[in-house]
Amino acid sequence: MPLRKLSCLPPEIIDSIFGYTPFEELKHLAVVCSTFRPHAQRLLFQSIKLLFSREGILPTYAARSPHIVLSFVRTLRLEYRDRPLWNDGLEDSLTGYITIDAFIQSLPTTPRLKYLSIACDGARQVVFALLERLPPGRFVQVKLVAPRSIPHEPTRPLPIEAIELGLGDRLHDTLLTCAAHSLRSLTIVSTNGTAPKMPEDLLFSRLNKFVLTCRSTTDLSPLIPFFASHRSIEQLELGHNCYILSPIPSSILPNLHKLHASIGIVIPLIPERHIEDVKCTSCPSPGPLGQTPEVLLQALAKSLRPITSFALTAIQDNFFPHSFGPLVDLLPEVQSLSLDFHYPVGHSLNWSRA
Repeated sequence: MPLRKLSCLPPEIIDSIFGYTPFEELKHLAVVCSTFRPHAQRLLFQSIKLLFSREGILPTYAARSPHIVLSFVRTLRLEYRDRPLWNDGLEDSLTGYITIDAFIQSLPTTPRLKYLSIACDGARQVVFALLERLPPGRFVQVKLVAPRSIPHEPTRPLPIEAIELGLGDRLHDTLLTCAAHSLRSLTIVSTNGTAPKMPEDLLFSRLNKFVLTCRSTTDLSPLIPFFASHRSIEQLELGHNCYILSPIPSSILPNLHKLHASIGIVIPLIPERHIEDVKCTSCPSPGPLGQTPEVLLQALAKSLRPITSFALTAIQDNFFPHSFGPLVDLLPEVQSLSLDFHYPVGHSLNWSRA
C-alpha cells in the first residue's frame, strides 16, 4: 500500500498494524513519515531504562529528550551502575552527565506511565517528580528496591495503586503515607527474619492485596493488628516460611477470597470465610502444632464458599498422598487441583477441568 494511502487510515488502524511490526522496522517508520512518527514512538518508547551513577544520569537519548520519550513510556526503570560498566566499558565515549536537577526541570507530564521501578538512591527525586506530574485519575505501580529512606517530601498525595518494597526492616514511610488514599496492592520482601514494621496509625482504606516474602523463617504475629484494621484485603500471599505463633482472631480478614500461605496460617483462616483460591505449603516450622491432613480437611469443610483452585506442597513426613482420599469430595467445584509431595519420595498430581 502506498505511504500516502496508509497514512490516511484511522489512527487506531495504524496502531494495530504497527503492533505487528518488528522493532527495527519501527525505527525506520518513525523517521520516514511525520504521520507515522507518534505511532512508532509509542511502541519504541513504551519501556525505557535510565542508568544513574554518582555523577548523574547517563546521557542517553531518553535522558537528553525526556519531553519526547517520557510522554510515550509505560514502563520506566531507574538503575544504578558503576561508571566502568556503562556502555560496555567504553567510558571515554561519555561526554558529560545530565544532573538530576536538570533532568527534573525538563520532565513532561507522563500520561501513559504505568510501571515505575527504582533501584538507586540517586533517582528518588526523579521518582517523586514523575509521580507529581501524573494527571488526575492516572495510577501507577511502583517497585522500590533502594535501601535508604526517602528524604524528599512530595507536595500532594501520590497516585500509586501498587507498591513493591525490597527492603529489610525499614519501610519507606513517606512513600506509603503519600499512597495511603489510593494503594490497592502492597508487596514486601523482608530480608532480616522479622515481620516488617508497618507505619503506625496509617490506614490503607482501599488495600485489596497484601504479599509478603521472607528470606528466612519469620513469625508474623506483629502483623495481626495490621490485618485486623484492613478488612478490605481480599488476597493474602505469605511466604512458605512465614508462621504466626499468636492466636489468629476469627474476626480478621473477613473478605478474604484468595489465600496463599503456610498450612499453619491457612488452617485457621479458611473457616467462616469466602475463600475460593487456596495454595498452601506444609513444612517443618516453629509454628503451631496440629498441622495434619485431617485438620486441613476439617478446615476445608468449614469454608463458606466452594473452593475452585487448590494447591498443596507437602514436605513433611506426616502428609502422605493416601491421606487425601476425601479431598475431591470436599472440592466438588474445583477447577484446578495441584498436589506435590516431597516426602519420602517426590510425587505430584496436577489436574484442571477442561
